[in-house]
Amino acid sequence: MEKSIHYERNIATLDALQSAGANPNKLHSIEHHLYCYSEASFNLVMSLGRQRGFEVAHVGKHEEEEALWSLDLTVRSLPTMEAVERQSIEIEEIAEVAEADYDGWGTEVEQ
Repeated sequence: MEKSIHYERNIATLDALQSAGANPNKLHSIEHHLYCYSEASFNLVMSLGRQRGFEVAHVGKHEEEEALWSLDLTVRSLPTMEAVERQSIEIEEIAEVAEADYDGWGTEVEQ
């Protein structure tokens, strides 16, 4: 299996989830965090994410940061290495095409 750029970070995040008592057999809302530096990039990330089955959440424009938009592409998923790696690779591809930055993922602990 191909490894994502965030492979080591994904391991650490999954370990932290397990330590916090997350149930690996329960669906979690996985939130992949992205930053865009133009409105065109922002719109492309949203479009590509939706085409791949992600929902768009936590949308914002940060005026204090010069033309910075942020959003999460979310999906309900089991928090497994296989699932998170597959998602991370998809998000990395979206970020590359849209010239955006992918800043990893997070989730609330589901017990």
